[in-house]
Amino acid sequence: MDDMPVYEPKRILDFGKWIRIIKYNGGVLTVGRQSFSVIKSGVTSQGAQEILKYLKDISQYTSDDPKEDAFLKKEMEQITFVHPESVLSSFVTFYFLEKLTPHCLKDSKIGNRLFPALVREYSTFGGISV
Repeated sequence: MDDMPVYEPKRILDFGKWIRIIKYNGGVLTVGRQSFSVIKSGVTSQGAQEILKYLKDISQYTSDDPKEDAFLKKEMEQITFVHPESVLSSFVTFYFLEKLTPHCLKDSKIGNRLFPALVREYSTFGGISV
């Protein structure tokens, strides 16, 4: 609503011009229909889900002290939704590569050095082929 997320609402009631959101903690929000929208997670494909799972798995190795949980691991475990316009969504879906044309990747010395593995992986997820 108004570009502010409401995570995991218990119920959403539609009263025409007004939408009422009931949260699990008992809180209630009432907003105008024009301020309300439902969006899907940016991590819907199997490939993107596997990459996100991999990032969550390796986040445990970012701590300096092996006896305590890594900060990044704690943060990654809390992710239940990835906004489709977020950087994380762009990264796990390889959306940023869609901005580059195959011509740029094939002929660019920089593109070949920066993206050789990503270009091969991306093509397996139904993206561009070079």
